[in-house]
Amino acid sequence: MYTVSQIKSLGELGKLWPRLLKMAKAECQHLNTEKFLQVLLKCFGHGAVFVVRGNAGLLGSCAVESTDNFILVLHNIPNDKGTGMAKACLDAVKEYARVNHLDQVQATTQNFSGASFRYFKKTLGFRYHSATFSMNV
Repeated sequence: MYTVSQIKSLGELGKLWPRLLKMAKAECQHLNTEKFLQVLLKCFGHGAVFVVRGNAGLLGSCAVESTDNFILVLHNIPNDKGTGMAKACLDAVKEYARVNHLDQVQATTQNFSGASFRYFKKTLGFRYHSATFSMNV
C-alpha cells in the first residue's frame, strides 16, 4: 500500500531533497543534479511535486508542471517495476489536474525504446499523440 502526498512547502522539499536525489540517481545513471533540482523547483512553483511513501518510508517522487494551455506535463514518475507505485502517482496527478481544471496530462520519455512505450501505453494508460526528435548541434 502506498500513500501519495503533495509537497506543500519549500522547507519540506529541502528536507526531502537528499533522499529524492539519491533515488533519482539510482534510477538514472547520468542524472544532471542541477537540472533535476530545477525541474522540481519549476514544478513546485507552477504545478506540483508528489512523493510516494510506503512501509519502508519515502519510495519515489513525481513532478508535474502546469502550462498555459490547460495541459499538465509529467516530468518524472517513479519506476515501479510492477508494484503499482507509478499508477498511484498518476492517480494523484489526474486528481490534481481535475481540481485545477487542466484538460490533459502529457508525458515524454528520453528512453526511446519499445519497452518504455509499452509501459506508458499499457500500464499507465497514455496514448500516442506525437513523437519529437531532436539533435544537438
